[in-house]
Amino acid sequence: MDEHVWEVLGADPKYCLIMALAPIARIRPGGAFLGCFSHSLDISIAFHAELQVSFLAIEIAQGKGLDQLWLKGDSLSLPQVFKSHLLVPWRFQNRWINCLSYTK
Repeated sequence: MDEHVWEVLGADPKYCLIMALAPIARIRPGGAFLGCFSHSLDISIAFHAELQVSFLAIEIAQGKGLDQLWLKGDSLSLPQVFKSHLLVPWRFQNRWINCLSYTK
């Protein structure tokens, strides 16, 4: 993927990160396609897949040193995950704690 895409990931309000269950695409508000990536999740529950992709995006942003990231998903529970550990399945607790420490 083009390095320019990673440089602007979440760093500029003119750009957004679109998150679906597996693919992640970068677009500009005008609709210009910048690039995308996908990751095999091997998960059959949509909410678990959305959590996994969210954690992956946060980890990538952290690795790139970015301090702003817009997560957009299909689940209304996604924002609540960062407020309560009760919504996070035990198999994701470790990644959740790591991502939570980065998002504070």
